[in-house]
Amino acid sequence: MKTSICRKEHDAQRMQWNEGLVLFGQGRLREARASWECLLQRTETPKLIYALGELCLVQYDMTAATAYFGRYLRCLAASDRAEAAPAIGLSLSAA
Repeated sequence: MKTSICRKEHDAQRMQWNEGLVLFGQGRLREARASWECLLQRTETPKLIYALGELCLVQYDMTAATAYFGRYLRCLAASDRAEAAPAIGLSLSAA
């Protein structure tokens, strides 16, 4: 039963991540940011934090971008290097 609940939460998080990507691709940056910031309340991954930093750069919100990139680096330092490695070099422009 617990596995089923965890799987549903994982699926919900994946859907919210994808929703943000679609919104970003459509140029709906405020909505994409709101979606990902909501997701960040549920899970903190280097990939998500970095993506938020990039999104803030596109919005010319340098204060928020700097804060997210700092948080990204702290998250990397605290996480297992093997798990964090795929997030290095992530770019929304390639999405």
